[in-house]
Amino acid sequence: MKRLLICLLTLILCLSLVPAALAAKTFSDVPGNHWAYSYVSTAVQKGWVNGMSDNQYQPGGTVTGAQFLTMVVRAFYPGDIPAGVADPWYQPYVTAGDKHGLRTGAGLSAAKDLTAGLTRYQMAQVMDNLLSAAGVRAPASFDPATSIADWSAVPASYRESVANTYGLGLLTGMDDKGTFAGTSSMNRAQAAAVMCRLGDAVSVQSPGTDPVTPADMVSNQALLNQANARFEEQYYFLYGLEPGAVFDQVWEVAFEAPGPEGYPVPWFRVTEPGMNSMADIQRVWETYFARSWAIPAKYLASYREANGRLYSCNQGIGDDITIQSMKVEKILSRSGQKATLLAKVYHRDPWNGSTYTEDILYNMIWEDGQWKCSGLTWTY
Repeated sequence: MKRLLICLLTLILCLSLVPAALAAKTFSDVPGNHWAYSYVSTAVQKGWVNGMSDNQYQPGGTVTGAQFLTMVVRAFYPGDIPAGVADPWYQPYVTAGDKHGLRTGAGLSAAKDLTAGLTRYQMAQVMDNLLSAAGVRAPASFDPATSIADWSAVPASYRESVANTYGLGLLTGMDDKGTFAGTSSMNRAQAAAVMCRLGDAVSVQSPGTDPVTPADMVSNQALLNQANARFEEQYYFLYGLEPGAVFDQVWEVAFEAPGPEGYPVPWFRVTEPGMNSMADIQRVWETYFARSWAIPAKYLASYREANGRLYSCNQGIGDDITIQSMKVEKILSRSGQKATLLAKVYHRDPWNGSTYTEDILYNMIWEDGQWKCSGLTWTY
C-alpha cells in the first residue's frame, strides 16, 4: 500500500510539471550559454516578449519604442490594453501606456519615433516614468557624477531618469568606466534583461491574454500588400495557369502512361531549374502555402518522378483569357496569427464582352516569419 501511494504521488508530481515543461520556449539563437538566456527565458515565459519566429528570438535585433512600450504595458498594465485588432499593431499598447504617462519626456510622440530604434536615453525615461508612478527611487547617497563616466554629456532633460535607473542598477554602464552612452540603441536581449530587472523593482500584474507575436506587428495595410504580392502567384500555381509559378516544360512528348484519370496520356519533361523530384514540388508548395494545407492529391497526380527527372501531364496549363485582373481588396477578420481576406478575380467574356467577378475568401496564416495562404474558397 505504501509503495502504491509513493507511485501515485510520483505520478501526480510528474503530471503537475507537464504544463511548465510544455510552456518552456527555447530559441536556437539564444543557447543556454548566451549571457541573456535566463532573461529571455523569464521574459518569454511571463508573456512580456515573444520570439520573432517559431525558433528565433533575434537577441541582437534593435528594439523600437513601440516594442518596448508593449513589453512594459504587458508586464505592468495589462488590464488597460483595449480589446480588438488595431492598425498599427502597437496602438492598443501605446493607448494603455499613455494612461500612465509612459511616453512623457521620452521623445516617442510621433509614429516615426515609435517605429525607430529606441535609444538608452529614451528607455531610461520610459522606465523612470513607471518607477516614479510606483514610488521607486535610487538611494539618496547615489552620486551620478562620480558613477557615470559621461555624466556631463547627459542632456538635462534625461538626467533624472538616467540617474534613477542607473542608481537602481536597472541600466548599467556600457564599459568598465561606467559610460552610459545614451544615444546608442538597445537590442532585444538587453530589453529582456531590463524587463526582468524592472519586474524585481516594481510589482508586476498578471500577464495579458493577447501576447504580441510577429504576426501582430504587421499592420493591416502591410498585410494587404503582402497578400496582393502573393495572391496571383498562388492562384496560378494552384490552378496551372500562366503567367504564374507554373514549371517550364518541354512540349515534346517524353512518354505515354496512365494519368490521373487512369487512361494513357502524354507526359512532358519539366525543365524548370531545380525541379527534379516530387520533393521539389513540396518545397515550392511550402513557399506559397501553409504546411497545414496539404498539396491536393489531384495536383500531385499530374506529376511523376523517373530517372532523376520530373515529368508532368498537366495539359490544363495556359492562360485563362477571361481573367483581366485580380486583387485582394480587404481584410474581413484577423486574430493573432490568422486572417481572412476578400479577393476578387475580374473576368471579361471574350465573345460577348460581358464582365463578371468571382469573390474568393483568401485565408492566411503566419508561418516561417511570413504570411502564407492556408486556403482559397469561392463564395458561390
